[in-house]
Amino acid sequence: MAIPLHSNLPRCAGDGDYWLLSHGTRMTHLDFRPKEAFTSFKGIGGLTDEVLWSILRRGCQNLTSLDLSLSPHFLTEFAVLCIGGIIIIYVCKGLLGKQCKLLKELDLSGVVVNTSSLKALSKSCTHLEKITLQKCHRVGEKALWWLFKNCKKLNHVNVEGNKSLKGQCFFMLPPSCENMYLKECIQLTDKGMGYLGDKCKNMKTIDISGCIALTDDGILQLTQHCWMIESLVLSKAGPNVTSQGLRAIGNLSLLRELDLSKNSIVNDVVLYTIGRSCIHLTSLNLDSCQKE
Repeated sequence: MAIPLHSNLPRCAGDGDYWLLSHGTRMTHLDFRPKEAFTSFKGIGGLTDEVLWSILRRGCQNLTSLDLSLSPHFLTEFAVLCIGGIIIIYVCKGLLGKQCKLLKELDLSGVVVNTSSLKALSKSCTHLEKITLQKCHRVGEKALWWLFKNCKKLNHVNVEGNKSLKGQCFFMLPPSCENMYLKECIQLTDKGMGYLGDKCKNMKTIDISGCIALTDDGILQLTQHCWMIESLVLSKAGPNVTSQGLRAIGNLSLLRELDLSKNSIVNDVVLYTIGRSCIHLTSLNLDSCQKE
Protein backbone atom coordinates (compact mmCIF):
# COMPACT_ATOMS: atom_id res chain seq x y z
CA MET A 1 0.00 0.00 0.00
CA ALA A 2 1.46 3.36 -1.03
CA ILE A 3 1.40 6.15 1.52
CA PRO A 4 1.66 9.72 0.17
CA LEU A 5 5.01 11.13 1.21
CA HIS A 6 3.63 14.49 2.29
CA SER A 7 0.21 13.36 3.52
CA ASN A 8 -1.23 15.36 6.41
CA LEU A 9 -3.87 14.55 8.96
CA PRO A 10 -7.28 15.56 7.55
CA ARG A 11 -8.49 18.98 8.54
CA CYS A 12 -11.52 17.49 10.25
CA ALA A 13 -9.24 16.16 12.98
CA GLY A 14 -9.29 18.05 16.26
CA ASP A 15 -6.88 20.81 17.22
CA GLY A 16 -5.13 18.31 19.42
CA ASP A 17 -4.01 16.42 16.33
CA TYR A 18 -1.97 19.40 15.20
CA TRP A 19 -0.50 19.66 18.70
CA LEU A 20 0.52 16.03 18.31
CA LEU A 21 2.26 16.72 15.03
CA SER A 22 4.24 19.65 16.41
CA HIS A 23 5.10 18.02 19.74
CA GLY A 24 5.46 14.41 18.60
CA THR A 25 9.13 14.21 19.49
CA ARG A 26 8.26 14.78 23.16
CA MET A 27 5.60 12.08 23.41
CA THR A 28 6.29 8.89 25.29
CA HIS A 29 2.75 7.42 25.19
CA LEU A 30 0.16 7.32 22.42
CA ASP A 31 -3.24 5.66 22.29
CA PHE A 32 -6.48 6.30 20.45
CA ARG A 33 -9.17 6.49 23.06
CA PRO A 34 -12.29 8.13 21.58
CA LYS A 35 -12.52 10.74 24.33
CA GLU A 36 -8.97 12.03 23.92
CA ALA A 37 -8.89 15.43 22.23
CA PHE A 38 -6.21 14.64 19.68
CA THR A 39 -7.32 11.15 18.75
CA SER A 40 -10.71 11.80 17.20
CA PHE A 41 -10.85 10.69 13.58
CA LYS A 42 -14.57 11.08 12.92
CA GLY A 43 -15.34 11.84 9.33
CA ILE A 44 -12.29 10.06 7.91
CA GLY A 45 -13.36 6.48 8.57
CA GLY A 46 -11.39 5.88 11.75
CA LEU A 47 -7.70 5.32 12.35
CA THR A 48 -6.14 4.08 9.12
CA ASP A 49 -2.66 3.08 8.00
CA GLU A 50 -2.28 6.48 6.35
CA VAL A 51 -3.21 8.44 9.47
CA LEU A 52 -0.93 6.36 11.68
CA TRP A 53 1.97 6.79 9.27
CA SER A 54 1.32 10.54 9.14
CA ILE A 55 1.71 10.67 12.91
CA LEU A 56 4.72 8.41 13.26
CA ARG A 57 6.75 9.88 10.42
CA ARG A 58 6.67 13.33 12.02
CA GLY A 59 8.90 12.23 14.83
CA CYS A 60 7.78 9.81 17.54
CA GLN A 61 11.26 8.52 18.21
CA ASN A 62 10.84 8.93 21.98
CA LEU A 63 7.62 6.91 22.09
CA THR A 64 7.84 4.13 24.69
CA SER A 65 4.17 3.09 24.81
CA LEU A 66 1.72 2.62 21.92
CA ASP A 67 -1.82 1.23 22.12
CA LEU A 68 -3.77 0.56 18.92
CA SER A 69 -6.28 -1.83 20.49
CA LEU A 70 -9.17 0.65 20.57
CA SER A 71 -8.95 1.51 16.87
CA PRO A 72 -7.79 -1.63 15.08
CA HIS A 73 -10.53 -2.08 12.51
CA PHE A 74 -9.01 -0.19 9.57
CA LEU A 75 -5.37 -1.06 10.21
CA THR A 76 -3.46 -3.66 8.21
CA GLU A 77 -0.05 -5.29 8.53
CA PHE A 78 1.32 -2.09 6.95
CA ALA A 79 0.63 -0.31 10.24
CA VAL A 80 2.82 -2.81 12.08
CA LEU A 81 5.64 -2.18 9.62
CA CYS A 82 5.23 1.56 10.15
CA ILE A 83 5.79 1.13 13.88
CA GLY A 84 9.05 -0.68 13.29
CA GLY A 85 10.16 1.85 10.69
CA ILE A 86 10.53 -0.85 8.07
CA ILE A 87 9.02 1.35 5.36
CA ILE A 88 11.98 2.88 3.53
CA ILE A 89 11.22 6.21 1.88
CA TYR A 90 13.80 8.52 0.33
CA VAL A 91 13.30 12.23 0.89
CA CYS A 92 15.42 15.23 0.07
CA LYS A 93 17.14 15.12 3.46
CA GLY A 94 17.95 11.45 3.37
CA LEU A 95 16.33 8.25 4.55
CA LEU A 96 13.09 8.28 6.49
CA GLY A 97 12.34 5.35 8.72
CA LYS A 98 13.25 3.64 11.95
CA GLN A 99 10.29 4.90 13.96
CA CYS A 100 9.53 3.95 17.58
CA LYS A 101 12.87 2.33 18.33
CA LEU A 102 12.42 2.92 22.06
CA LEU A 103 9.03 1.21 22.37
CA LYS A 104 8.66 -0.76 25.59
CA GLU A 105 4.90 -1.37 25.62
CA LEU A 106 2.80 -2.24 22.58
CA ASP A 107 -0.85 -3.31 22.29
CA LEU A 108 -1.84 -4.58 18.84
CA SER A 109 -5.01 -6.38 19.91
CA GLY A 110 -7.35 -6.81 16.96
CA VAL A 111 -4.84 -5.46 14.44
CA VAL A 112 -4.02 -7.58 11.40
CA VAL A 113 -0.60 -8.98 12.31
CA ASN A 114 1.13 -11.80 10.47
CA THR A 115 4.48 -13.57 10.64
CA SER A 116 6.38 -11.22 8.34
CA SER A 117 5.14 -8.02 10.00
CA LEU A 118 5.76 -9.27 13.55
CA LYS A 119 9.20 -10.51 12.55
CA ALA A 120 10.10 -7.13 11.08
CA LEU A 121 8.68 -5.28 14.07
CA SER A 122 10.57 -7.40 16.59
CA LYS A 123 13.86 -6.86 14.76
CA SER A 124 13.38 -3.12 14.99
CA CYS A 125 11.77 -2.72 18.43
CA THR A 126 14.17 -4.81 20.48
CA HIS A 127 13.46 -2.90 23.71
CA LEU A 128 9.91 -4.26 23.98
CA GLU A 129 9.01 -5.35 27.51
CA LYS A 130 5.25 -5.71 27.23
CA ILE A 131 3.22 -6.86 24.23
CA THR A 132 -0.48 -7.63 23.89
CA LEU A 133 -1.74 -9.59 20.89
CA GLN A 134 -5.31 -10.49 21.78
CA LYS A 135 -7.54 -11.42 18.84
CA CYS A 136 -4.60 -11.39 16.44
CA HIS A 137 -5.77 -14.49 14.63
CA ARG A 138 -2.93 -14.64 12.11
CA VAL A 139 -0.24 -14.78 14.79
CA GLY A 140 1.02 -18.34 15.06
CA GLU A 141 4.03 -20.25 16.34
CA LYS A 142 6.47 -18.87 13.78
CA ALA A 143 5.49 -15.25 14.38
CA LEU A 144 5.91 -15.64 18.13
CA TRP A 145 9.19 -17.50 17.62
CA TRP A 146 10.61 -14.37 15.96
CA LEU A 147 9.17 -12.12 18.64
CA PHE A 148 10.74 -14.13 21.46
CA LYS A 149 14.04 -14.46 19.58
CA ASN A 150 14.49 -10.75 18.94
CA CYS A 151 12.95 -9.14 22.02
CA LYS A 152 15.14 -10.33 24.88
CA LYS A 153 13.68 -7.88 27.41
CA LEU A 154 10.10 -9.16 27.25
CA ASN A 155 8.48 -9.29 30.67
CA HIS A 156 4.77 -9.40 29.82
CA VAL A 157 3.18 -11.40 26.98
CA ASN A 158 -0.57 -11.54 26.34
CA VAL A 159 -1.80 -13.82 23.54
CA GLU A 160 -5.21 -14.62 25.01
CA GLY A 161 -7.55 -16.41 22.66
CA ASN A 162 -4.88 -17.62 20.25
CA LYS A 163 -6.50 -20.70 18.71
CA SER A 164 -3.39 -22.08 17.00
CA LEU A 165 -0.75 -21.72 19.71
CA LYS A 166 0.67 -25.05 20.93
CA GLY A 167 3.67 -23.61 22.73
CA GLN A 168 6.44 -24.93 20.50
CA CYS A 169 7.77 -21.37 20.27
CA PHE A 170 8.16 -21.11 24.04
CA PHE A 171 11.66 -22.56 23.91
CA MET A 172 12.68 -19.12 22.56
CA LEU A 173 11.16 -17.21 25.47
CA PRO A 174 13.66 -14.93 27.23
CA PRO A 175 14.21 -15.61 30.95
CA SER A 176 13.06 -12.05 31.66
CA CYS A 177 9.44 -13.05 30.98
CA GLU A 178 7.49 -13.03 34.26
CA ASN A 179 3.88 -12.50 33.15
CA MET A 180 2.08 -14.76 30.65
CA TYR A 181 -1.57 -14.51 29.69
CA LEU A 182 -2.66 -17.59 27.75
CA LYS A 183 -6.38 -17.67 28.47
CA GLU A 184 -8.33 -19.88 26.04
CA CYS A 185 -5.31 -20.91 24.02
CA ILE A 186 -7.18 -24.12 23.34
CA GLN A 187 -4.34 -25.97 21.61
CA LEU A 188 -1.64 -25.23 24.18
CA THR A 189 0.11 -28.52 24.99
CA ASP A 190 1.96 -30.05 27.91
CA LYS A 191 5.14 -29.91 25.82
CA GLY A 192 4.66 -26.18 25.42
CA MET A 193 4.27 -25.81 29.17
CA GLY A 194 7.50 -27.75 29.58
CA TYR A 195 9.34 -25.25 27.37
CA LEU A 196 7.81 -22.36 29.31
CA GLY A 197 8.80 -23.86 32.64
CA ASP A 198 12.34 -24.47 31.45
CA LYS A 199 12.86 -20.94 30.11
CA CYS A 200 10.90 -18.76 32.54
CA LYS A 201 11.82 -19.88 36.02
CA ASN A 202 11.09 -16.40 37.41
CA MET A 203 7.45 -16.46 36.29
CA LYS A 204 5.25 -14.42 38.63
CA THR A 205 1.82 -14.34 36.94
CA ILE A 206 0.23 -16.80 34.54
CA ASP A 207 -3.30 -17.32 33.21
CA ILE A 208 -3.98 -20.72 31.64
CA SER A 209 -7.74 -20.72 32.09
CA GLY A 210 -9.64 -22.48 29.33
CA CYS A 211 -6.50 -24.17 27.97
CA ILE A 212 -8.44 -27.38 27.47
CA ALA A 213 -5.64 -29.41 25.82
CA LEU A 214 -3.51 -29.39 28.98
CA THR A 215 -3.30 -32.46 31.21
CA ASP A 216 -2.00 -33.13 34.71
CA ASP A 217 1.52 -33.39 33.29
CA GLY A 218 1.41 -29.83 31.95
CA ILE A 219 0.28 -28.47 35.32
CA LEU A 220 3.00 -30.47 37.07
CA GLN A 221 5.75 -29.18 34.76
CA LEU A 222 4.64 -25.61 35.30
CA THR A 223 4.50 -25.81 39.08
CA GLN A 224 7.76 -27.72 39.45
CA HIS A 225 9.83 -25.36 37.31
CA CYS A 226 8.08 -22.02 37.94
CA TRP A 227 7.85 -22.30 41.70
CA MET A 228 8.06 -18.50 42.12
CA ILE A 229 4.56 -17.94 40.70
CA GLU A 230 2.51 -15.56 42.84
CA SER A 231 -0.69 -15.41 40.77
CA LEU A 232 -2.24 -18.37 38.94
CA VAL A 233 -5.51 -18.48 37.00
CA LEU A 234 -6.57 -22.05 36.22
CA SER A 235 -10.27 -21.65 35.61
CA LYS A 236 -12.15 -24.03 33.31
CA ALA A 237 -9.43 -26.69 33.15
CA GLY A 238 -9.71 -29.27 30.37
CA PRO A 239 -11.14 -32.79 30.67
CA ASN A 240 -7.68 -34.34 31.11
CA VAL A 241 -6.87 -32.38 34.26
CA THR A 242 -7.74 -34.26 37.43
CA SER A 243 -7.67 -33.46 41.12
CA GLN A 244 -4.18 -34.97 41.21
CA GLY A 245 -3.02 -32.32 38.75
CA LEU A 246 -4.55 -29.57 40.87
CA ARG A 247 -2.70 -30.85 43.93
CA ALA A 248 0.53 -29.95 42.12
CA ILE A 249 -0.36 -26.32 42.84
CA GLY A 250 0.97 -27.06 46.30
CA ASN A 251 4.47 -26.69 44.80
CA LEU A 252 3.89 -22.94 44.58
CA SER A 253 4.85 -21.91 48.09
CA LEU A 254 4.91 -18.18 47.18
CA LEU A 255 1.41 -18.19 45.67
CA ARG A 256 -0.78 -15.25 46.71
CA GLU A 257 -3.69 -15.33 44.25
CA LEU A 258 -5.39 -18.45 42.89
CA ASP A 259 -8.42 -18.82 40.64
CA LEU A 260 -9.83 -22.35 40.36
CA SER A 261 -13.34 -21.32 39.38
CA LYS A 262 -15.49 -23.54 37.16
CA ASN A 263 -13.59 -26.71 38.06
CA SER A 264 -15.82 -29.47 39.39
CA ILE A 265 -12.74 -31.59 40.19
CA VAL A 266 -11.82 -29.37 43.15
CA ASN A 267 -12.24 -31.44 46.31
CA ASP A 268 -11.24 -31.42 49.97
CA VAL A 269 -7.89 -33.08 49.29
CA VAL A 270 -6.99 -30.41 46.71
CA LEU A 271 -7.92 -27.61 49.09
CA TYR A 272 -6.07 -29.21 52.00
CA THR A 273 -2.89 -29.60 49.92
CA ILE A 274 -3.02 -26.01 48.71
CA GLY A 275 -3.89 -24.62 52.14
CA ARG A 276 -1.04 -26.47 53.83
CA SER A 277 1.62 -25.50 51.28
CA CYS A 278 0.59 -22.07 49.99
CA ILE A 279 0.86 -20.19 53.26
CA HIS A 280 0.99 -16.75 51.59
CA LEU A 281 -2.34 -17.19 49.79
CA THR A 282 -4.60 -14.15 50.22
CA SER A 283 -7.13 -14.67 47.39
CA LEU A 284 -8.88 -17.89 46.36
CA ASN A 285 -11.69 -18.07 43.79
CA LEU A 286 -13.78 -21.25 43.91
CA ASP A 287 -16.82 -19.92 42.10
CA SER A 288 -18.91 -22.57 40.30
CA CYS A 289 -16.83 -25.52 41.50
CA GLN A 290 -19.86 -27.55 42.55
CA LYS A 291 -20.30 -30.92 40.94
CA GLU A 292 -23.39 -31.16 38.78
